[in-house]
Amino acid sequence: MTPYSKVKSVQQIAMSRVRPISAQEQELIMGATQLVQNFEKETQQFLEYDWQRFLQKMKEMDINWLGNLDVGF
Repeated sequence: MTPYSKVKSVQQIAMSRVRPISAQEQELIMGATQLVQNFEKETQQFLEYDWQRFLQKMKEMDINWLGNLDVGF
């Protein structure tokens, strides 16, 4: 289950809404929210640490593997 698929499931529930949200649907919403927050946190950590270390190694090795693209964030 990916954050995207969880969010899509919750959207389908919301679009077919004709009654108040059930406890099970609340759990689905909370689960989707948590997955998206975790994904955002992991992505931010990757960009701040791993990606920056990778770019530094490429600079140290004098490799211009992306040509003229600006990937420094």
